[in-house]
Amino acid sequence: MLRITADGKSDIGKVRQSNQDAFVFDADHHLYVVADGMGGHSGGEIASHKAVEALQAAFREEITISADSDQNGSIDSELVRAIEAANNHVFQLAVADRKLQGMGTTLWR
Repeated sequence: MLRITADGKSDIGKVRQSNQDAFVFDADHHLYVVADGMGGHSGGEIASHKAVEALQAAFREEITISADSDQNGSIDSELVRAIEAANNHVFQLAVADRKLQGMGTTLWR
Protein backbone atom coordinates (compact mmCIF):
# COMPACT_ATOMS: atom_id res chain seq x y z
CA MET A 1 0.00 0.00 0.00
CA LEU A 2 1.28 3.44 -0.97
CA ARG A 3 1.33 5.94 1.86
CA ILE A 4 1.91 9.63 1.25
CA THR A 5 3.02 11.92 4.05
CA ALA A 6 3.10 15.66 3.51
CA ASP A 7 4.23 18.60 5.55
CA GLY A 8 4.85 22.23 4.81
CA LYS A 9 6.79 25.18 6.05
CA SER A 10 7.05 28.67 4.68
CA ASP A 11 9.45 31.53 5.27
CA ILE A 12 8.95 35.24 4.74
CA GLY A 13 12.39 35.61 3.19
CA LYS A 14 14.66 38.64 3.43
CA VAL A 15 12.92 41.07 1.08
CA ARG A 16 9.17 41.18 1.85
CA GLN A 17 7.32 42.49 4.87
CA SER A 18 4.68 39.75 4.73
CA ASN A 19 4.62 36.08 3.82
CA GLN A 20 2.63 35.56 0.60
CA ASP A 21 2.83 31.76 0.60
CA ALA A 22 -0.18 29.50 1.08
CA PHE A 23 -0.57 25.76 0.80
CA VAL A 24 -3.10 23.01 1.29
CA PHE A 25 -2.57 19.31 1.89
CA ASP A 26 -5.82 17.44 1.38
CA ALA A 27 -4.90 13.78 1.77
CA ASP A 28 -8.51 12.61 1.48
CA HIS A 29 -8.67 13.95 -2.07
CA HIS A 30 -4.96 13.55 -2.94
CA LEU A 31 -4.59 17.27 -3.43
CA TYR A 32 -1.30 18.99 -2.56
CA VAL A 33 -1.04 22.60 -3.67
CA VAL A 34 1.37 25.49 -3.08
CA ALA A 35 0.63 29.11 -4.01
CA ASP A 36 2.99 32.06 -3.80
CA GLY A 37 1.56 35.57 -4.07
CA MET A 38 3.22 37.78 -6.63
CA GLY A 39 5.58 39.94 -4.62
CA GLY A 40 5.45 43.62 -5.31
CA HIS A 41 1.82 43.47 -6.37
CA SER A 42 -0.94 44.55 -4.02
CA GLY A 43 -2.88 41.70 -2.51
CA GLY A 44 -0.38 38.88 -3.17
CA GLU A 45 -1.01 37.38 0.25
CA ILE A 46 -4.77 37.56 -0.28
CA ALA A 47 -4.48 36.08 -3.78
CA SER A 48 -2.47 33.05 -2.65
CA HIS A 49 -4.74 32.24 0.30
CA LYS A 50 -7.97 32.76 -1.62
CA ALA A 51 -6.62 30.72 -4.55
CA VAL A 52 -5.85 27.63 -2.45
CA GLU A 53 -9.19 27.92 -0.61
CA ALA A 54 -11.13 28.25 -3.87
CA LEU A 55 -9.10 25.50 -5.56
CA GLN A 56 -9.72 23.05 -2.73
CA ALA A 57 -13.45 23.80 -2.66
CA ALA A 58 -13.80 23.58 -6.45
CA PHE A 59 -11.75 20.37 -6.62
CA ARG A 60 -13.91 18.71 -3.97
CA GLU A 61 -16.99 19.79 -5.94
CA GLU A 62 -15.56 18.43 -9.20
CA ILE A 63 -14.77 15.09 -7.55
CA THR A 64 -18.31 14.93 -6.10
CA ILE A 65 -19.92 15.76 -9.45
CA SER A 66 -17.82 13.12 -11.22
CA ALA A 67 -18.66 10.47 -8.64
CA ASP A 68 -22.37 11.33 -8.57
CA SER A 69 -22.74 11.30 -12.34
CA ASP A 70 -20.55 8.25 -12.94
CA GLN A 71 -18.35 10.28 -15.29
CA ASN A 72 -14.98 8.83 -16.10
CA GLY A 73 -13.24 12.20 -16.03
CA SER A 74 -9.59 12.19 -15.17
CA ILE A 75 -8.24 13.82 -12.06
CA ASP A 76 -6.25 16.10 -14.35
CA SER A 77 -9.38 17.47 -16.05
CA GLU A 78 -11.07 17.93 -12.67
CA LEU A 79 -7.99 19.72 -11.40
CA VAL A 80 -7.88 22.00 -14.46
CA ARG A 81 -11.52 22.99 -13.90
CA ALA A 82 -10.78 23.64 -10.22
CA ILE A 83 -7.75 25.80 -11.11
CA GLU A 84 -9.88 27.77 -13.58
CA ALA A 85 -12.51 28.31 -10.85
CA ALA A 86 -9.82 29.49 -8.40
CA ASN A 87 -8.37 31.82 -11.03
CA ASN A 88 -11.80 33.30 -11.70
CA HIS A 89 -12.42 33.74 -7.97
CA VAL A 90 -9.15 35.66 -7.46
CA PHE A 91 -9.82 37.76 -10.57
CA GLN A 92 -13.32 38.66 -9.35
CA LEU A 93 -11.93 39.70 -5.96
CA ALA A 94 -9.48 42.01 -7.71
CA VAL A 95 -12.24 43.50 -9.87
CA ALA A 96 -14.46 44.11 -6.84
CA ASP A 97 -11.80 45.87 -4.75
CA ARG A 98 -9.74 48.60 -6.39
CA LYS A 99 -6.95 48.16 -3.81
CA LEU A 100 -6.48 44.57 -5.01
CA GLN A 101 -6.26 45.32 -8.74
CA GLY A 102 -3.33 43.49 -10.26
CA MET A 103 -3.08 40.93 -7.48
CA GLY A 104 -2.00 37.48 -8.48
CA THR A 105 -0.38 34.28 -7.37
CA THR A 106 1.49 31.32 -8.73
CA LEU A 107 -0.03 27.91 -8.15
CA TRP A 108 1.71 24.51 -8.18
CA ARG A 109 0.37 21.05 -7.77
